[in-house]
Amino acid sequence: MAIRRNRIDRTVSLTVSDDNRVVDIPPEWTFTIRCSKNGVEYPFDFNRYQSSGREPLAIQMRDAIWSMRRELTGKSLTSYVNSGILPFWRFLDDLEAFGELVSRLDQIDRRLMLRFISWMEKQIVVVGKNKGKPWSLASQRSAYYNMKAILVNRQRFVPSLVGPNLTFQKNPYPNSNRKIPRREEYSASEQGRLLAACRADLALFQGNEAVLPSHQVLTVHALITVLLCGINMTPLLEMTRDGLRPFLPDRDLLIFTKRRGYTTHALSLPRQERDNDEAKVIPRTAGDYLRQLQRYTEKFVMEAEANDRNCLFLCRLREDSYTDRRGSVVRFDVVQARNAIKRFVERHELRNDRGDPLKLSLSHLRPTFAMNLYRRTRDVRKVQKALGHASPVLTVQRYLPPVMPEVERNHAFVGQAMVGWATSKDPTHAVKLAADGKIPLQNATEILAGGYNTAVARCQNPFREGDSVCGKYLSCFKCPSMIVFEDDLYRLFSFYYRLLIERPKIPPHQWMKTYGWVVKTIDEQIVVQFDTPVVADARKRAIDSPHPAWAYGGSL
Repeated sequence: MAIRRNRIDRTVSLTVSDDNRVVDIPPEWTFTIRCSKNGVEYPFDFNRYQSSGREPLAIQMRDAIWSMRRELTGKSLTSYVNSGILPFWRFLDDLEAFGELVSRLDQIDRRLMLRFISWMEKQIVVVGKNKGKPWSLASQRSAYYNMKAILVNRQRFVPSLVGPNLTFQKNPYPNSNRKIPRREEYSASEQGRLLAACRADLALFQGNEAVLPSHQVLTVHALITVLLCGINMTPLLEMTRDGLRPFLPDRDLLIFTKRRGYTTHALSLPRQERDNDEAKVIPRTAGDYLRQLQRYTEKFVMEAEANDRNCLFLCRLREDSYTDRRGSVVRFDVVQARNAIKRFVERHELRNDRGDPLKLSLSHLRPTFAMNLYRRTRDVRKVQKALGHASPVLTVQRYLPPVMPEVERNHAFVGQAMVGWATSKDPTHAVKLAADGKIPLQNATEILAGGYNTAVARCQNPFREGDSVCGKYLSCFKCPSMIVFEDDLYRLFSFYYRLLIERPKIPPHQWMKTYGWVVKTIDEQIVVQFDTPVVADARKRAIDSPHPAWAYGGSL
């Protein structure tokens, strides 16, 4: 069984001119483009740009959109117009108001694009929930790169009309991806309510397939598939009818494609063992649910258009829908999926943990799948492979929290366990320490008993707000709660020499910035508080046999 890369259809409507040149016939100012992905027709109206006094430039913008109709989806082309050409046109309007008219393609150069970037930084949102706030960095970045794609298209097809100084800054928005917030997963209680709603609909579906509308049947199966497999919304809805294939006696192979890079991915799924005498199998795996959906949509295949018959997610539009295709069989696209999910939430009255209506989407179920898998395996590489990411950095940045609460607790616990619990049991020492250090007697007792030991010394109070435990050992050297006893010098110098060992492994300026101040604090503020023989003995012991917490074989 071969899994091949899909062929891309880039054929266009061409005409041969009188001088034997191949020409792509440009459209009128108003035209529609039928998307090859979902069969939807997207209208485009360039009259507003043509009537603004920049007709030569408007012609090039229109022709650029028309020439990309085979390469991009209708939704992407619409985004190029609304989030690329439109803000750029407003920028040109502001220039014209100050007496600078840009009406030709050869007038656009690198300097003008840099001014466009500066102009966007000063813009204010005029409608919506963010009214009165500056444009977000994501909006600015989207407008710039959408306009850049259009200009690059003109450089490719009509280079004679493009100015020689039209170049682009390599990366005008560095590290912008780091500012994108991590996708939040649904809590365990929210997942429980969601699964209960899915089970209720599946029970109705098993009894009578005609009880639920086709949109709701597809929605339930899509929700379950994403929870079990973590597939993105677009590859899921564009899955073909032969995407699920038998692989091994106990495994299925799920084949789906991603638009970005036109890549094909294969996902191995567990397969339920079947009894040949069993008339009907209750779905238990993702493969079973997809096979059940395939049987359900089989009746729609012959009624669908020829280009859509191989799609798995097919549905019938309602007779009261606001479209001229009402009652016909179409693909279940992203817009229909969002509307159907909203209706699903309303039918079951799903709520979040705060009591508000649950904002359910397939894109939020993907991080939920990732977190569930990470909690089971504690392996970032497995999560990365399941999500199809090229690098684990993307997995950690977008889908996993930086530090989980249980990780902080485990870190503090391991530090205490490696140090040991009992260093002094004399209660008079605790009373004396409490009086001299002006700390509660209970805290002093814990300090002497080793209960508040850290990885480098001891702490007066390691607890923070919300019953969280501090585990930042580098911050100890700036924290007023840090305490160092003679018994702690061995552990402290083990850490000290570990920092020195790390020095040749990283750039000198980075080591000085990260660890240099710690070594200086130990030498100038801590060591001088103890007798020289005690310090020398602790140093020798740390060199000969470092503390297990800072053994040279591990990593910081």
